[in-house]
Amino acid sequence: MDQTRGHSAQLRFFSSAQRPYSSNIYSTPPPNYPYQHQRLQQQQHVGISLKRPRHYDDDVGESGASEDYVNVDHTPVAQTLTPHFYLRQRSTDKTRGLRHFAHKVCEKVKNKGQTNYNEVADELVTEYFDNSVMPQDPEKYQYDVRNIRRRVYDALNVLMAMNIIEKEKKEIRWVGLPTSSLAECRRLEEELAQRKERIRQKTEQLQELIVQLVAYKSLVQRNRERERINGRPPNSAILYLPYIIVSTERKTMVECAIAPDKSEYWFNFDRPFEIHDDIEVLKRLGLAYGIERDEVPAEHVPHIKACLPPALRDYVDQIVEVWNSPPPFFSPFP
Repeated sequence: MDQTRGHSAQLRFFSSAQRPYSSNIYSTPPPNYPYQHQRLQQQQHVGISLKRPRHYDDDVGESGASEDYVNVDHTPVAQTLTPHFYLRQRSTDKTRGLRHFAHKVCEKVKNKGQTNYNEVADELVTEYFDNSVMPQDPEKYQYDVRNIRRRVYDALNVLMAMNIIEKEKKEIRWVGLPTSSLAECRRLEEELAQRKERIRQKTEQLQELIVQLVAYKSLVQRNRERERINGRPPNSAILYLPYIIVSTERKTMVECAIAPDKSEYWFNFDRPFEIHDDIEVLKRLGLAYGIERDEVPAEHVPHIKACLPPALRDYVDQIVEVWNSPPPFFSPFP
């Protein structure tokens, strides 16, 4: 029993786990204390609440609360709370800090390689509530979700500032953790070698496409010139593109089977054989004018440029310049 202003009052302690957070706790008049009931009516029902002095750095007890509230009456605390005020407590949960979420976000982006903010935030929200108790209060749940998503956003900004990740519009890409200067130089050298190899492969592909384009247009121009002079040949003498040619020795025994719909052909040779596509045939006919060998005579340069789009005509000049220039070890002395 505690004495309050000369009157006895029974004190009841409630842990924070048994009550919602509030900064204002109001008491209703107890039915078994008429004198106190009359006094509270005279004071226009002024609420009385006692609480133990609270410090944010107090150790958390077994109940998980750092303070207890007490009413001077017998009314449960949950019935005397007003929903308009909430008491914010400093969280002791280290799984909700920026450092924790920065580590989690770093792992997510590293494992995925390429992702976006919503995907990372949704997964971390799901993982957090899978490993903790789901709040019963919808407002508390929404508050936790917003807090986690805000932490994820802050963590992404920190990682971008450290050049660990890159962001382009909504896409987030993993770059890598900071390393030493020697390791960074090796990584850059490897990246440079890989890019040079990709450029070499794309250059070969571009050269092959240029050869095909020049060969096709040269064939069309030659056929038109022949049709203008000799007329169109019969259909039995026309070979349409694309096609393949199978060549072998004259003494080779060849077995051939054709599917009913002519979609498949089966060949059996008892000696070596070769297969050539239509582009190879056009090259051997000289319709590529030496581009495939980087040997373009000067008299054919105007025709080749006319077959190419304007953006690729400089490529022909480069071939001619390299072909006409002498090798380095035969260059004349100054």
